Parts: sequence; structure tokens; C-alpha cells
Amino acid sequence: MPPWKVQLLGGMRLCREGVVVSRFRTRATDAVFAYLAVHLGQEVRRDKLIELVWPHVDIDAGRQSLRTSLTFLRQTLGSECLDATRNGVRLVESCFEIDVDEFRKTHNLDLYQGKLLEGFAFEWAAPLAAKLEEEYRRASTHPQTASPADPEVRAAPHILSSFIGREHELEQVKRLLATNRLVTITGLGGSGKSRLAAELWRRTQPAWYVGLSDVNDPSDVPEAIRQALRLPLTPERSILEQIAREVGSGLLILDNFEHLVVAAHVVTDLLAHSQSMRIVATSQVPLGLSGEIEFLLGPLSLHPTSSGPSEAVALFEERAKSALPSFAITPKNAQLVVELCQRLDGFPLALEIAAAKSRIFSPTEMLAQLGDRFDFLRKTRKGLAKRQDSLRDALDWSFDRLTDENQTFLTELSIFRGGFTLDAAASICSGDRPSVQLESLLVHSWIQRVPDSEPTRFRLLESIREYGSEFLTSKQQSALASKHAAYFLELCRACGRAAFTADESRYHILIEADSQNVDAAWYWLSEHDPESGLSLVESADWYWILKGQGHVMEARIKDALAKVDKTPRPLLVRAHHVCGNYILFQRRFAESIPWFQRGYEMATELGDILAQGLNRVQLAQALAEQGDLDEALEHGQGALDHLIANGTSNWIGAGYAMLALIANRMGDAETGLQMAIQADVYYSDANYAWGRGAALNEMAMACHLAGRYEESLAYQRESIAIKRECRAPWSIAVSLSDKAATQLALGDYDGAMASVQEAFATLRSIGGVTRQPELFGTAALLLINRKEEALAAAAFGTMLSLTKGRALTIGERTCAEKLRELTGSRSMSTEALVDRILVI
Repeated sequence: MPPWKVQLLGGMRLCREGVVVSRFRTRATDAVFAYLAVHLGQEVRRDKLIELVWPHVDIDAGRQSLRTSLTFLRQTLGSECLDATRNGVRLVESCFEIDVDEFRKTHNLDLYQGKLLEGFAFEWAAPLAAKLEEEYRRASTHPQTASPADPEVRAAPHILSSFIGREHELEQVKRLLATNRLVTITGLGGSGKSRLAAELWRRTQPAWYVGLSDVNDPSDVPEAIRQALRLPLTPERSILEQIAREVGSGLLILDNFEHLVVAAHVVTDLLAHSQSMRIVATSQVPLGLSGEIEFLLGPLSLHPTSSGPSEAVALFEERAKSALPSFAITPKNAQLVVELCQRLDGFPLALEIAAAKSRIFSPTEMLAQLGDRFDFLRKTRKGLAKRQDSLRDALDWSFDRLTDENQTFLTELSIFRGGFTLDAAASICSGDRPSVQLESLLVHSWIQRVPDSEPTRFRLLESIREYGSEFLTSKQQSALASKHAAYFLELCRACGRAAFTADESRYHILIEADSQNVDAAWYWLSEHDPESGLSLVESADWYWILKGQGHVMEARIKDALAKVDKTPRPLLVRAHHVCGNYILFQRRFAESIPWFQRGYEMATELGDILAQGLNRVQLAQALAEQGDLDEALEHGQGALDHLIANGTSNWIGAGYAMLALIANRMGDAETGLQMAIQADVYYSDANYAWGRGAALNEMAMACHLAGRYEESLAYQRESIAIKRECRAPWSIAVSLSDKAATQLALGDYDGAMASVQEAFATLRSIGGVTRQPELFGTAALLLINRKEEALAAAAFGTMLSLTKGRALTIGERTCAEKLRELTGSRSMSTEALVDRILVI
């Protein structure tokens, strides 16, 4: 292999057999290579390199960082070019021709293209740079400047692929150009900026296209544009005047401006030379010019359109067909392709690279390989721009243009899952300017702002999150994970403290937005701090119950309980109460009772009156639901006494609501209504919205029992409206089920079927269509009315199977009495049955 030709005077550039390297993967790797190159052939001690490049880290972290940089160098230069021993590192002399060495030997003035490592600001290089500059001055007999680089430029872009999925964005850019003279298309490398610009050039006349990706010196920008437009040099006009005269009132497209932003004044000067010229620039960052309009280009849409698949799926399909003409999206692989596009964030470069592999891999096989997405998402055929040869190359190109502070902040943000707020980033990441860092990363398109979020949220694409995480050592990962878990543990605890208060809904919204972060916190705490893990899963219990996720949290709380000390204490009391709740709201009533009993026993031992009342409230509900009504009433009344003694309105409301439920289960409509009204009074006093919705639901049930159906329906509508505001799908489904029964009693069969269908759809959204057995009974009665006797028998059989082993509620008994002549059992799966009901 021929040697690498290395330019260090005027910057840094390596060339060999058409391969050009202007930056390595990280700034630290740039520094390591530069120092070794200046000392070509000399063995440099490892600790010397660590001291120069990573002066503020401990020795272990420095050694790991040096190993990482050396790995990057071997991958780029070839392992034969680097000689590394246990103690030292050197570049192999035969592999390199370095301009500094040649200049020192010959004082050839043409070699002096600028100061040593210009633009890199390595402190150790300053003395040598000054010495070389002095040698240059002494050797010069008159001032001489370096000739500009000869960049590869094109008068027009090479358009080899079809244009897919950006029609809306293209029209938006055109509209912006109608009223603005400078539009900068921004976005991360690989987002499709150049392809959009090329299509704009193709559809706009007159238009000129200038590719700037290979221009390294900002001062060469005017000359690069001149060459692209094939303009001859004329002494009577400046280059900018010539360009403005040539373009006139047309459109000039300047592609890949991000590394030349210091030359943005050229754009201003061009616009000043022509009052009618319009310019579109593509850049990873705005140019920062007056009058500039930024157009941020994000990922392709993942939402299906009215006429077909999403933009991301359409692009994948088109590019896959280019690789494998027989490729087609079929019912068998459609969902796999959708999932693949989602896993790739709809990011154009990632989609195109993956699609090109269709000649070898199926969508299923591609999904399996995304465990190491950066190894998988690498082109097998090299393109014109090396930085686009793989997803990693594209991200490296952008990452290298961030400041060290930005790079550190970005890598630390990779600890988040599904997004984060400024407060979370400030609490977990290092640095004392989090808002400044976020703004900078937002400008560079590394993070995205989540629309309409309150408080404002940001997110990283999954590919970027994985990319950032690779820069963290295991020690850094662990430290960040610990801070991350502590932050979201406190969020869950705050949610727990807000339970059954006016603030509950606000915290539920916060937990919902950060549910992925809460999951990640749980997994880390489960392994490293089970006591805190137990606290996390018991704190926000009411959120998980209302979301219908009690089955998930039941497994977690049992896992945590198995790992902690069993000595009675407030945390353990609360954990037993919460675990009982998770089981109760899955309608496993008998199984929940021992949990509440044990919680009550420990609370009594500790003298915790509120905990005694809360455990007895839920114990009363479990007993009532399985038909032990007298015992349920005893515990319900005892619970109310405890809660009144505690003196908090929201909990007293809970006690009265439970007595209303028990009375209604007993068929005592008058007492049920009175207790529910009392519950509503206390919940209103506490300004607790969901509690009011629950109380109204019991009022509706009491009126239904009394035959006052219109009044019942009014209460149900009010209850459902409140529960919708509280975003409580499971609770909404319960009220919809009751509403359907009341509509059925009024003879409103169509309205009842609509309520049944909405209830099933709501339950399905939280993965629990079997959680409301009475709903199947109501559906059976409606199906009989529609002469769908086979479906009615299946629905009735489903209700009976779901209630086997416990007493029926009043509504279930009513359905059973009316349907007792139906002897059919479930002749189809529950999901298939619900599918049929939803389309009636």
C-alpha cells in the first residue's frame, strides 16, 4: 500500500488512493494522531498522551479513552500503520509522508499552506507552529499565500434516486422562497437535506447548484462557486460580482455549508450584489445571517397516509425494490417493515442503507440485527460522499463539529429513554449550562423538541441515543444511571404523595410522558437498590391502575418484595396495600384479600391510622366484589372511622365511596345514593376530579337500581366526561359498561351497542378486554336483540368463564337471569369475539 500523504500545515488532511480524511471520529483522536504525526517514528509514552489530551480525567478513564482513540486510528489508517506497546505508541514511518517533515528538510514554500494544525488549537502545538512560521518568513523573499484547494465541484447534482416522501417539505421551501431571499435547510447528516436541495434544483429554473462538501477552507467558497458555475476569471469584476451577474434573478443552491459557516458573509455579499437573487443553503446549523429563514428537516413520517403507507415505509419499499426487484410489501411482512422503519426512526439514510440489504436479508432478519445497528447500517457499495457510507459515518461527521462541551452533554443525554425535560437534563447531566447546551444541540439538529409539550420536552432519535451511549465508559454509564434512577424515583414518590388530591392528574401526565424513563429507572433499581425499587413501584400505583397496567406492576412489586428485608415498616405496609390493589383491579378478588389483611396488620402494629383505613377500604371492596357483603360492610364502616380520624377530605371521600359501592352491591339503592353523595361532597372539598367521577358512577348505579334510568344516564355522562379529563381508560371503560346497561334498560339498543363497542375499544387499548365481565353480558343481550344468537351465546359463555369461582355482581346476575336459556359456551377466542362485536 502507498503511504498516507499527510497535510498538517494549514489544518489536517490525509489522503491515500482516493480516500480523504479531514477529521477522525472524535476531537481527542484528532489530537492523538496530530501529536504522533508531528513526532513521526518516535515512541510516545501512553501517560504523556493521556496528560496532553485528557488532562482532567482520572488515569483509568484516560487509559480507556486512549485505547478507544487508538482503535479508531487502526480502523481508519490500517493496523500496520500503528505500533502500540504496553508503554508507548508510534506511527510507522514507512506508512506516512508528512508535509512538516518535508518543509523542514527543503523549505519548499509551496508546502506551507498555513499555520501548523490551523483551526485545532492544541496548546502543545503552539511553540512548534511559531517556529515553523518563523522559518517560513526567513525563507520567503516576498509575501506568498497558499493557492486555494481544488475542490471537486459540480454544476449540477447527480440525481440517481427517485424522490420519495418529501413533497410537502418541497412545497414548503418553495413557499418560503416566494417571500424570502435566503432559506437554510437544516438537519442532521443523513436526514436528506442534499436530496431535497437537488430536487428543488431539478424543479426550479433557472437554478444553479454548488456542492461544498469537499471545500475545506472557508476562504475558498467564492472560488468554489465560480468553478461550479464555470465562470472565467475577469480582472474587471470581482468573483462575487461575476456570480451575481450570472445567477441574476435565479436560484443559487449552496449544498453542505455546515463546515464553512465562518464564510457565511459570502452569502450576504452575494445577496447584496443582486437584489433579485435567491439562495438556498443546506447546513446542519443555521448560517446566523440577518433575513435568514431556517427550515428544519426532520425524519420521514411514520404515520400511514390516506392513500397508502407512511413516507418512511414508502421510501424503504422503493429502495428495497432497487436492490431486489422482486421485493414487495405483503400482508405477511407489512407489520415487520413498519416496525423496522419505526426502529430506524424514519431516518432517511438509515432506511436507505437497510433497504439496500434486502438482497440478502428479510425484514425479520434485519430487525434481529438492529442490536448492533451501526455495524448493520453500513453500505456495501461506497458512494460519492464517504461520510454517507454508513450511519456511523454520517453521525461522526456531525459529531466532530460539536464542541467538547456539546459532545459530553449529548453523550450523557443518551441515558434518557423516550425524551426528557430541561429540569431532568440539568439534574442528571454534568455541566453548569444545561439550557445553553440544549439550545446548541437543538440548533445542530442532534435533539428534537416535542411539539405541544408542557413542560417542554426534548428527545433523541433512537439511533442517536445509541450512538451517544457508545462514548460512555461503564463507570460513566453506572454513575448516570444512578442519578437517572434517583430523579425518576422522586417523580414517582411525588406522584404518590399527590394521590387522591387535586394535583394527581398533573403528576399522572408527567409520569405518562416519562413512562419509558420510569421503566429504565425500575430496571436499574431492581438490580442495584431493591429497597428504592420497591418504593418506585408502590409510589405511583394509582396511575398504573387507571392506565390498566396493574398486571405489569404486580410482577415488579413482587420481585422487589422478594429482595428486601421483611421487617414491618411504612414502606412494607404501603407495598402490601399497593400489591393488593394491583391484584384487585385485575378482578382476582380472593387473591388480593391476604395482601390487604397483612397490610392492615402491619399498620396496626406501627400505629398508622391512615394506613389501617386504606387497607380496610380495599379489603371491603375485595369482599364485596366476591359477594361477602356483610363482612365487606363491617370493614367499610371500620375503614371510614379510621379515615375520619385521619381528617383528610380526599380519604374520607374514599371511605364513603366504598360504602356506596357496598350498598349498591347489596341492592340498597337509597343508601348507595346517600353514601355516593357524601363521597362527592368530600371529593369536591378536596378538589379531586377522579374521585368525583367515581362518586357520580355510584350515584348512577344507585339510580339504575331504583329504576330511575334517565337520572342514571345523566350521572354516567358526567362521570365519563370527568374521567376523560383525568385520562383514566380503565375507569372510563367501567362507566361505559354501566352506561350501556342503562341504555339497554331504556330500549336504546343502538346507543347501548355504541357504548359497548367504545368500552371494548378502550379496554383493548390497555390490553385488557377481559377486565369487565359484565360488559360481555350486556353485549350478549344486545346481540340477542340483533338476532345474533351464536355470538350472544359466545359472549354469555365468556362472561360466565370470567366470573367463575366468585359471586356475580347485580349487573352480572341480571344478565345471567335473562340469558339462562342460552347454553352455548365460547365457540371462539375472546379477541375474535370482540373483533366481531366492534364491527357490528
